[in-house]
Amino acid sequence: MFGPFSQYVRPYRGHILLGALCIGLGQAATVRIPLLVGDAVDAVSAPDTASGEIATYVLYILACALGVALCGYAMRIFLGRAANRIEYDIRIAYFAHLLKLPLSYYQQRRTGDLMARATNDLHSVHLFWVYGIRGIVDTALGLTFTLACMCLLDWKLALLVLVP
Repeated sequence: MFGPFSQYVRPYRGHILLGALCIGLGQAATVRIPLLVGDAVDAVSAPDTASGEIATYVLYILACALGVALCGYAMRIFLGRAANRIEYDIRIAYFAHLLKLPLSYYQQRRTGDLMARATNDLHSVHLFWVYGIRGIVDTALGLTFTLACMCLLDWKLALLVLVP
């Protein structure tokens, strides 16, 4: 799936999957908050609502918000750790490859180009694994969960909103 990076990604796929799972759990909690707020507003509007019921909704909303924060933190830990290790492994392989090259290779290449590959290009790989994967998974799951909630609430209205 990741072409030449597969050998570097494979050892850390567990961290990447755990990071994606944290994104999914965080998105599920994020989508749940507006539903809880709606239930709380309905409870406040009802004449026979006890104050304890409203407090329960507030606690559920706070629990979801805490879940979003904890999942976001865990996601950054898992994806950051995987990104650091992938970048490190590629950097080690790159340096080992440079050591095997003949002196004539270095005489034909500019030192700045080699340094740019060792620093900037590898940092771009790191940024992809931290922010690129996060953005892809976060957007896909957020859209999926939001559409599911819209359809559960009122599928006709959801269809009306989605069809241009």
